[in-house]
Amino acid sequence: MSMRIATYAMGFHDFHVAYVQRLNRIADVFAPLLALIQQEQAARDPEQVWLIDSFPVILARQGRRFNACVAKQLADSGDCSTKKLYYHGVRVHIIGRRQPGSLPIPEYIGVTGASDHDGKIFDQIRPQLHTNELYGDKAYQRPDAECIRRVQNRPS
Repeated sequence: MSMRIATYAMGFHDFHVAYVQRLNRIADVFAPLLALIQQEQAARDPEQVWLIDSFPVILARQGRRFNACVAKQLADSGDCSTKKLYYHGVRVHIIGRRQPGSLPIPEYIGVTGASDHDGKIFDQIRPQLHTNELYGDKAYQRPDAECIRRVQNRPS
């Protein structure tokens, strides 16, 4: 019985390596493709309503997060307050344009370490948002928002 499991596991490893290699070969296509989509959307309607949020990608939970070896260059330890969970992983940040009657169209997708706070990432993205309305949850509220607006020469 254990011989069959070992043989099956070895085959899965080969499949996983091949899958990751294929993803790495096409990874360079995504950035220019997203830039092209953004240009088309910006030309359609410059004053749009945007939605912003982020979600965790958990690579190791609770106690195992200290010994995690996956994606060490990008992933780190963080917490997810909605799930009441400490984890090792990354956060995916998405800003999308509102579409009435449909899901938002993603305009920005970024991946950061789990310890990066939403407000910090938003400060980096904000200069690209021009004069649009933006809706997000309370994680994006900042006590120093007015100061940041002045530094970036942004209207309220």
